[in-house]
Amino acid sequence: MNSSYNLQHNLEKAVVAHRSGNFHEAADIYREILNLYPKHPEALHLLGVIAHQKGNYKEAARLIQQALKHNPTAAPYYYNLGNAWYAQHQYQESATAYHKTLKLQPVNPEAWNRLGLCRQHQQNFTAARQAYLKALQQRPNYAAALNNLGLLYFAEGDYRKARKIFLEALKLSPHNTEACHNLAITLQHLGSIEEAMGYYEKTVKLDPELPGARRQLIKLLQNT
Repeated sequence: MNSSYNLQHNLEKAVVAHRSGNFHEAADIYREILNLYPKHPEALHLLGVIAHQKGNYKEAARLIQQALKHNPTAAPYYYNLGNAWYAQHQYQESATAYHKTLKLQPVNPEAWNRLGLCRQHQQNFTAARQAYLKALQQRPNYAAALNNLGLLYFAEGDYRKARKIFLEALKLSPHNTEACHNLAITLQHLGSIEEAMGYYEKTVKLDPELPGARRQLIKLLQNT
């Protein structure tokens, strides 16, 4: 251990680089810290976050699990571990991590929302709905959770309720491309073709590269 090494200063420097998107510099400093302090939980955790941001999800999970061995009560570590598992489609492991996050930090709308996504992937729609509603109880203007709740109603075939939820999401976030696209699809299922075309057009304006939206709009125009 190097007594002259300013750990806090260098950790803060790494975090600044990390937040500014300079992953290479940040990772170098995290590794430098770990060379001197191999059990430093925050350096392990943040190095795992960088691995996740670079698409290396297995490495992210490994590093964050290592961080949790040295700091097992850090709610953000469990949350980011859940994200790493979710990215690998390991929905049960992901849900377990989010549950641990919420046990330590019950007021965490992001974790409730992500738990809902896991349960929806597992076809447990009741648990998914409860999780989304909990997220919205904690953050009523949470457009992403509303959008996911709308997708849940759509999956259940309740298109009218899905329409209502997607409209609420768009009121909160008018440029939410995903909610706009989902509303267009829902309206099409309800037979509201002209209204659906309007939202497909808006979706294409918001994101011209969104897969499917332009094709669906052209198909609707051709059919009408």
